[in-house]
Amino acid sequence: PLHCGTFPSHGFSRHGPYSPVDPFDKIIIPTKSILVIVSGDVRNPGDYYYVPQKKYTYYLRQAGGTTNGNLEVSSIIIIDKDGNQKDVNSDIEFGDSIMVKQATVLITGFVINPGEYPYLPSKTYSYYVNLAGGINTDRSNGNVRITDKENNKKDKSEIILPGDVIYVPSSSFTYNLSTVMSIT
Repeated sequence: PLHCGTFPSHGFSRHGPYSPVDPFDKIIIPTKSILVIVSGDVRNPGDYYYVPQKKYTYYLRQAGGTTNGNLEVSSIIIIDKDGNQKDVNSDIEFGDSIMVKQATVLITGFVINPGEYPYLPSKTYSYYVNLAGGINTDRSNGNVRITDKENNKKDKSEIILPGDVIYVPSSSFTYNLSTVMSIT
């Protein structure tokens, strides 16, 4: 049973945030409007009850955290109930959706398994090239080009960061030589 007194209305009442409740008052709580949706790279994606004045980190804890356990390697996108993207430092409001995307590194070019790979802190380019199966030596001479997410060139000695691209270019000489060698 609900005891009379005040009831936190969270913006649903014309009397302010805390409205008096009298016996036999009808309280309607719209279920979808007081939920926050958490999806993406979290352990327990789903709908969570809205709690005023909380940041996205509160809801990520409710969802069991990120699947890799490291929020620093994820990107957070918050969309309000009208479909507009919000600043990640703003308070979450009812109806907001929180999307967690794991940070990645793109390995492309002439490696065995090109693609996006999960970012791990403090790793070098060679770690990611090996993760992609290594360099395809039939098609490449082993050169590697690295750029950051703004397309600025990076040195091979630098630590790889989320959004970096590792490219292993083709060597037409190596490819042509291997083709000729296999024919004779």
